[in-house]
Amino acid sequence: MYYLRLQMTGINGSMMRSMSWLGNLVLFSALLTLSRSLDPGVFLQLDGCALQNVVTDILTNDDIIKIPKTLPSPKKEKGKKSQFMGLSQIHVDNFQFTKISLELLPGTGIQMSVTSNVAISGKSFLGGKTELKMEINILTATSLQNENSSCPKFVMDDCKTSLIDVKANLPSGILPNAMNNFLDKTLKTLLPGMLCPPVDQVLSTVNAKLCMKDDSFPLGKSGSLQYTVSQLPTVTKTHMDIALNITVQHGESVIYPSWNSTDSISVPSNPKATSLVLTADFLGCAFTALQEDGEFNFLGTEHELAEVGVMSLSVLSELLPELPPGLQDCKINISVNEPAMVTLDPNKALLHLYSSMDVTASSPDSDSAPESLFVVNVHMNFRIQFSVDGKKLHTVLSLDRTFLSLTSSSVGFFEVLDLNEFITSVVRDAYTPIINGMVETAISLPDMITMLNINFAKAHIQPEKDLLLISVNVCRA
Repeated sequence: MYYLRLQMTGINGSMMRSMSWLGNLVLFSALLTLSRSLDPGVFLQLDGCALQNVVTDILTNDDIIKIPKTLPSPKKEKGKKSQFMGLSQIHVDNFQFTKISLELLPGTGIQMSVTSNVAISGKSFLGGKTELKMEINILTATSLQNENSSCPKFVMDDCKTSLIDVKANLPSGILPNAMNNFLDKTLKTLLPGMLCPPVDQVLSTVNAKLCMKDDSFPLGKSGSLQYTVSQLPTVTKTHMDIALNITVQHGESVIYPSWNSTDSISVPSNPKATSLVLTADFLGCAFTALQEDGEFNFLGTEHELAEVGVMSLSVLSELLPELPPGLQDCKINISVNEPAMVTLDPNKALLHLYSSMDVTASSPDSDSAPESLFVVNVHMNFRIQFSVDGKKLHTVLSLDRTFLSLTSSSVGFFEVLDLNEFITSVVRDAYTPIINGMVETAISLPDMITMLNINFAKAHIQPEKDLLLISVNVCRA
């Protein structure tokens, strides 16, 4: 069981521990273990500003935080005489959270300071109206419970309040000692009943925001992505780090990376930003799902190729004197039958597609179907330019280079490098625009806008060794 504690700043200025329910904001992750997944594929690094924004938005949302408008009248303690019985007909005239500050505690969680101003009024036992304006600290203790495997729940175990400052207009005849007695005894009963339920409302909202039970997204025609939390998050001096497992499926089959670099990677952090870090393994699996959909296959006719400026068949005949004269109805068929792979290095992100290019044509005197002239294995490297829009990872591909090897030929042996310029023209001018239209917005990301109000649209995106860092400054002025 984890205990989370809220502490506030008192009159003496010392920092009291606070809402460490937030300190373990995502400890529910340990309870979400999914077999047959990429472990892990994404890392979420929440800095102090991101966490503070979440709590601030909840605490200042009147639709979430419900403060009672009236309070029960204090009761006299049995067997004790009191100079001051308290107030009746108590109303809450004003309630406002005025200061929320947060500090990460490495290896532990969060220390947060919250100050609230409360104004109440009521009828004193002398018949006059008493108004109290108070500055209050709230101290809570909550525990993390596992009610189901997908959405663990933060439950409040204890809640205490303390006064920082109070100002009151006292009816004539009320002595200072009587007021002190009221503050010491009566408000200790009233304030928890007024301030602790809002904390419970905050916990419920946090639980709902961080539940990733149904975070499954379509991928291509037949694929899907599902995100679940992998393990207990770690808290450092600058971030709360959360590892996410990803299940990439094509139909009923789970896709695994062709090679796994996740175990050996060290995830860097930007101390002044919140980051979403994607692994090369995850990106490779996502593109493989598209490859299995056939999104990277291509069939182009001679006419279509000529329209986009690809070298003509006559030029191809000049490059390969072995070709018979008068060929017609030329077609180029590119098939990607092997899993895609993504490699990430500083300042360079590459998509590797392993394809075969089959060039077919008909003889002028033949009525038969076009026949294969030659087949070339083409390893295509594409530079990837990334951006984020909402919860979509946008990718734009541009040809980096190709590697060629001759597989078969019906026109005799030839040096495949003689075709390098022709094949490069086909891939760059005809093939790349087609597949860009297919994959540009195919990959969905966790919906951080809905969950935590974090928008990565203006993020700085930087490839590192085996990782893609998507970082944004979420600190508010």
